[in-house]
Amino acid sequence: MKKILIMILAVVAAMGLNAQSAFFKGCEDMPGVSTVYISKAMLELAGASNITGGDFDIGGIASKLDGLEIVSAEGSGLAKLKGKCGAFSSGKGYEKLMSVKNDGSNVSILMKKLGGGRNEFVVFVDDEASLVVIMMTGTMTMQDVINAAK
Repeated sequence: MKKILIMILAVVAAMGLNAQSAFFKGCEDMPGVSTVYISKAMLELAGASNITGGDFDIGGIASKLDGLEIVSAEGSGLAKLKGKCGAFSSGKGYEKLMSVKNDGSNVSILMKKLGGGRNEFVVFVDDEASLVVIMMTGTMTMQDVINAAK
């Protein structure tokens, strides 16, 4: 029984690792860069909680998310992370939905259609000293993400 339980846990852990994007995996071992991955199961567990990240309300769209990845950097990791953000160019299927510049801070929302009603949204919060990249995949719409961005 113990062996079966360990095997099940290993399979579940491996499935969680496969759900992470190539961008996220590439940032995990970068010095000066912090990463957070939240699986669909954890988002469902959070349920009706009011989950917010800065000016972004995740709780409103949590039920529509397949996963959430957050990558952030300050100081020495900032230039490295900005260099990797070319992965979200329009040539790779991303469309800019919204861009706001205010007092040295830039917020951009990009979208990529994945098919089957699923979309990937990428939110960049860039100021002079830090960069935060939030990647969300799921069945949420453009309006859901814009509403969550306050």
